[in-house]
Amino acid sequence: MFAALSLAILETLYYIRYFYSM
Repeated sequence: MFAALSLAILETLYYIRYFYSM
């Protein structure tokens, strides 16, 4: 459960970074 949550947070951060890069 915790691993899934951590993965989701990492994914969100990645998306934000990608969005800011554009």
